[in-house]
Amino acid sequence: MAKRRSRAPVEQGDIDGLCSIYATLNACKLMFGHSEKQDEKLLEVLCTSVADLFPQIIWDGTGVPTLYRLFRAADAWVQKKHKARLLWGAPLMRTKVASVEEFFDRLRTEIEAHGEGRALWIVGLGEPWDHWTVVDRIAGRTVYFYDSWGMKHYRFDSFTLDKTKAGDKKGQKIMIDAHQTFLLRVGEL
Repeated sequence: MAKRRSRAPVEQGDIDGLCSIYATLNACKLMFGHSEKQDEKLLEVLCTSVADLFPQIIWDGTGVPTLYRLFRAADAWVQKKHKARLLWGAPLMRTKVASVEEFFDRLRTEIEAHGEGRALWIVGLGEPWDHWTVVDRIAGRTVYFYDSWGMKHYRFDSFTLDKTKAGDKKGQKIMIDAHQTFLLRVGEL
């Protein structure tokens, strides 16, 4: 197995709703090996691409249509700066996922099929966080994040697909929105 990169993800503030921007930025950082200067430029491009949503995006966050806009802006930037493509899709959008294990097995299969560092997932998490995050590796029953809130890794049993079992109280889990999960990968120009 190749040595894991030691770059730290760019982090957002504790209470802002900019996780979709940071998830897109961190996905590109991880796949294309950005410097801090490149991070700054891509952040500017991403914010400009959704400028009409400011300032409300800061406290309300974003949904799927905004992610599509961010992906298109990031792809255009990647084409220009890296002479490559940021390819993306939502293969689970209309797929029934029966269990957390099945969900993460699907993510693992796609990451492994494209090779380390060439594919990852942006996953929508529901209660209690309502957060977009990057999943870049799955080993055994542990999922690893490249996350703007500082999440590092969680075991599969920390998650649920059942809204009634999600929340921040004792015994509750983190809700996965399987239909708001996006595969991003490096493509040829």
